[in-house]
Amino acid sequence: MHASRTLPVPYFTQPTGTTCQGTVLKMMASYLDALDSSSGAGGNSAVDIKKSINSDAGRPVTNVTNSHANMRWWLEKNYPRYTFE
Repeated sequence: MHASRTLPVPYFTQPTGTTCQGTVLKMMASYLDALDSSSGAGGNSAVDIKKSINSDAGRPVTNVTNSHANMRWWLEKNYPRYTFE
């Protein structure tokens, strides 16, 4: 039997019907900010995060909306100490 862990990740509701990915990243970022407040990316709105992963000029995937690679890029850009899969 494996022990499970529950991380103290804050919960946020989606502000719109199309901001699931931005909301999930906001929750992850808020958790990471509690561990290491150097980024502060958790203070971004879910809408702004969604815009960044879908329209920022530096994103790796430009032809797909809500690309997993873009979500990973956003996290690694804001939290360079960590590696995300």
